[in-house]
Amino acid sequence: MRKMIKGNLKLNVVEHIILRNMWEYYVLADEPDTHAPDPDIVYALVMGDHDEIGTVSLSEIRPHIISRTTDLNEIMPADGYRWTDEPVGEAVGFSLGRPSYLPDEDEGSLGDLSTSDDILLLEQIADDLDEIAELGPWRTS
Repeated sequence: MRKMIKGNLKLNVVEHIILRNMWEYYVLADEPDTHAPDPDIVYALVMGDHDEIGTVSLSEIRPHIISRTTDLNEIMPADGYRWTDEPVGEAVGFSLGRPSYLPDEDEGSLGDLSTSDDILLLEQIADDLDEIAELGPWRTS
């Protein structure tokens, strides 16, 4: 089991499933109370056309499964979520190192750039910020 969070929502994930249409199912350990438990029905976070949490019939999706695992160590968290056992920067799958378009510290400063270079640099930074913003909310503290 691995814990995944988004804001105040905490989910205990026990299995990950991908269907042919690339929908992802994060099967949850915490099933809601039911009167007649059925092993075919699981509670899951479904990441598809619309993201939702609810019950899923494994027999209905079984013919469409292309990937199924309970080894969650190599699985990325759902979009907008993060694993609680990973630092925030690692959860998005990349390192926030020094961008390649910035000059090395020993090659000069940003003040040495020409006007056209300034514009190109600002456009690249804006593109990068847009990509980062699409990954989800960020905390500064």
